[in-house]
Amino acid sequence: MMSGTSVVAIGVLGPKDLISHDETGILVRDDEEEFAQACYKLLLDESKRQRLGASARKWAMENNSKTSVEKLLEIYLRCAGEPVLATV
Repeated sequence: MMSGTSVVAIGVLGPKDLISHDETGILVRDDEEEFAQACYKLLLDESKRQRLGASARKWAMENNSKTSVEKLLEIYLRCAGEPVLATV
């Protein structure tokens, strides 16, 4: 996703938590035929590949490990009653 590549994944566990269907990628059931069809359709649709890839990259840039740590640190500081001054 960080590279801006559109994604097709089985909609369970990790992928289901990271990919918003038809926004940052395509989620399918655990079915080989459905997976293959989703990949094929995406290969034929340049504009959808571009749109999904751009949205995936934007999401990845906003939700990388650095930003996750910054958000978590801010939560901890607020819970501790400390002022939130800067990011990591």
